[in-house]
Amino acid sequence: MRKAILLAGAAVAALFSCGPADDGGGGTGGTYCERDSDCGDTTIFYCDLLANQCKVKPGVDYDQGGGYDFGGQVDDSGGAFNENEYPDDTEHTLDIDYAGYDCIPDTKEECPYNGPAEKKGVGACKAAVRVCKSDGTWGNCYGEVLPTFEVCNNGVDDDCDGAVDNGTDFDGDGWTYCDTPPDCCETEQECPEPEKVWPGAPEVPDGVDNDCNGTVDDGIYDCDTGLNLGTKDPYDYARSIGLCNGVIEANITQTNGGVPNINSNALLAALGSVIKPKHGGTMLALSSGQAQNPPTNTNFQQGTSAPPPSDWYSANGNKYPSSPSCGGGTGTTGNANDNVMVTFKIQVPPSAHSFSFNIYFLTIEYPSYICTQYNDFFVALLDSGYNNAPTDPTLLNPFDKNLAVDDMKNPVGVNLAPNGLFKQCTNVSGSGWSVTSCEGTQELVGTGFEGHGGTSWLTVRGNVLPGEIITLRLAIWDLGDHILDSMVLIDNFQWQSKNFKPGTSES
Repeated sequence: MRKAILLAGAAVAALFSCGPADDGGGGTGGTYCERDSDCGDTTIFYCDLLANQCKVKPGVDYDQGGGYDFGGQVDDSGGAFNENEYPDDTEHTLDIDYAGYDCIPDTKEECPYNGPAEKKGVGACKAAVRVCKSDGTWGNCYGEVLPTFEVCNNGVDDDCDGAVDNGTDFDGDGWTYCDTPPDCCETEQECPEPEKVWPGAPEVPDGVDNDCNGTVDDGIYDCDTGLNLGTKDPYDYARSIGLCNGVIEANITQTNGGVPNINSNALLAALGSVIKPKHGGTMLALSSGQAQNPPTNTNFQQGTSAPPPSDWYSANGNKYPSSPSCGGGTGTTGNANDNVMVTFKIQVPPSAHSFSFNIYFLTIEYPSYICTQYNDFFVALLDSGYNNAPTDPTLLNPFDKNLAVDDMKNPVGVNLAPNGLFKQCTNVSGSGWSVTSCEGTQELVGTGFEGHGGTSWLTVRGNVLPGEIITLRLAIWDLGDHILDSMVLIDNFQWQSKNFKPGTSES
């Protein structure tokens, strides 16, 4: 009999050798299980999920009187418990038979946490739970809360770091977006160098609100206060347009370096009754006639003449570029009459990648000389190393250095009008062209250009390399005559922290 018991024990041990270890004992427990298959022969055994023990299924009289016989058959000779410590259920002590179930209906368990382990149970973070359905299978996990960005002033530890409403200092500058006042830039998606931006940070000329006061580059370009309107100092001209720092050299010349007529350049506090500086109290005026408010003679002859800027002229085949909006037939040659040029050599700030400034072009040539050879020119010539660096070809500065061209490569002058950049004028048409962009003439009141035309404020852009030294030349002249004057107003120079398509467009 003892041998039979030992054989039965060996058979049972073999039966459960691949399952969980037996944690029962004394005839009151069985092998630990979580599902029926853990218990071996599922025709005999099932997993009691309440106790996590393998038991003999109801109605099965297994080994109650002595175990397997020598032939391996079940000996049905009675007994309350089998001798191999597997409780049987012949008395139907369980109200419900959970055989075949994965779980006990309506019970819950915690699901694996998908966030950082150290965050679980901290602040709002918690694991999901799942509920056992009535058919004994688990439902879906729900209710998991992972750490997220802190929501300010909601009284919840959203990022699960143990503190409420404290924000996250992503850029390491000591400020967060939940501080008072808040950091206005934490990531490169918000500004190029977030570690240089926080409340009270020093403002630098980079097109970014470094000190988080709501104003970009405030104070950086405010250097024209108190300038003498009678000055002819080119450094004052730089300050008047907002070039407050980094100007290494400044000069006023003709296009060939000669001395210009004294009437060709000046600072203005206004032009006419409406046109005022875009920024600060003054703006720079360059004219092929009289740079004054208003000019008393718009057919003023300065009596000067010089070749146009040679590098720009040669890049255009030693002639003036024609205007595509005029059918390409306006190119011509000749000297730059009544010309003036202001040259600034400037060190680019280390965080700047481009710059912009505003111009307002007015001409007596409108409308009588649209698409003729009498197209007075304004050019903004940029010498920069930007085009030598690998870059997006759409961002390259113009091959001839002139930023004062529109998106169709029309140079700034009266021939801009058919392409839509003249706004202060009366619509007109001619042979092969028409002007339909005019919005009125109220801004021309008191300017001396009444009855003619102007662009309104335009924006000129150019790309640069951070820290390089650039040269910017701004020039205007009469073409083909010494009369029918034009004037350009220049103001609001700004550095920008990213690149833009270069050229001239509406503001």
